[in-house]
Amino acid sequence: PSQRQVARMWKYFLARDKVMEVTDEQAQELAQITGRETGAFIDKFSESYNTLRRHQILEAKGYSSLVEALKKGVQVSSDEVRGSIQYEILKADLQQVLEAKRKRTANGETHRRIGFAQ
Repeated sequence: PSQRQVARMWKYFLARDKVMEVTDEQAQELAQITGRETGAFIDKFSESYNTLRRHQILEAKGYSSLVEALKKGVQVSSDEVRGSIQYEILKADLQQVLEAKRKRTANGETHRRIGFAQ
């Protein structure tokens, strides 16, 4: 897809998944960062981003896993997750996910590991 199409995908998927509304300029920047990734990558990243943020919030509170937090009765509300999302954080998280994907690809891995590890 062209960079313009990728930017439109970012706007669409982030809004659809209630992650955040991005400006045209922000969508263009995300498209530049994304490079040659497909719409499926953008869809999956957007779809799973709120869960990623929830895990990051729990980690910041000192929990090593979602299971550990749930055992202690700790939950993170959807409002808290949405309130923690800012464009610069989303951009940094995207760069981190892309770097992890590149490392896995360079090591010959074709699928993402399941769990907290990126």
